[in-house]
Order: sequence, then C-alpha cells, then structure tokens
Amino acid sequence: MTVNQRELEQKIRENPLEAFVLALLIGFLVCLLPVGRLIGALLRVAFLLLKPALVVLGIIKAVEYYQQCCGEKREVTGTGEKEEG
Repeated sequence: MTVNQRELEQKIRENPLEAFVLALLIGFLVCLLPVGRLIGALLRVAFLLLKPALVVLGIIKAVEYYQQCCGEKREVTGTGEKEEG
C-alpha cells in the first residue's frame, strides 16, 4: 500500500460518519451526471472517425507497398542526354 492509501484509511477510521456521508454524496452526484450518454457520445464520435482513419492508413500502406515492390525495379537506362551524331 502506498502512503496516500494508509493516510486515507486512517482518516476513514478516525471519522467514519464523514467518510460515509461523503461516499453517499459522490455516489448521488455520479448518478445525476449523464455518464452513459457521455460515453455513448464519445463512442459515436470515435466510430465516425474510425472509417476515414482506416482509409488513410490503407492508402499509406498501399503507397509503401508500391514503393517497396515497384520503386526498386526502376532502373535508369540512360544518362538523359541526347547524343549528337
């Protein structure tokens, strides 16, 4: 156990009624907050952004694959200068 846990347990043992009332208050406030709706909204946003992110990652991987497979096979056959005859 950490020092903070020991201190908290000691305070609870010294004043259990205050700890109980505080726990009830926190529980009541958590029930009032729309935690489920907030989590649901975050999940909807995450799923909306997931599709475009996967498309972008797919394009990046396709470009990497193309560069790995086809990019190395290209060879320069000439110097690019025209010979005068």
